[in-house]
Amino acid sequence: MDNLLKRKKEWLFGFVMDPCIEKTNNRAERALRPSVIYRKVSGGSRSERGAEIYTRIYSVYYTSKLRGKNFITDTPYIMRGGARPG
Repeated sequence: MDNLLKRKKEWLFGFVMDPCIEKTNNRAERALRPSVIYRKVSGGSRSERGAEIYTRIYSVYYTSKLRGKNFITDTPYIMRGGARPG
């Protein structure tokens, strides 16, 4: 473990050198919160496949939201392979 920390310290402490990198993971935690609440209220997924499908759909939904796109109208285009990176 010690060797790994020495080799990858730029990954762990990049926020010190680059002011554009957030110092906390609050945004990621807030992004996951609705999904965690859904899982808690619904009692969890009934199967591994159901959990995987939910995760994929939620990922596309949240990405659309972050990009300012409409999930309902853009999802068919994305599913047909029309998504572009960035």
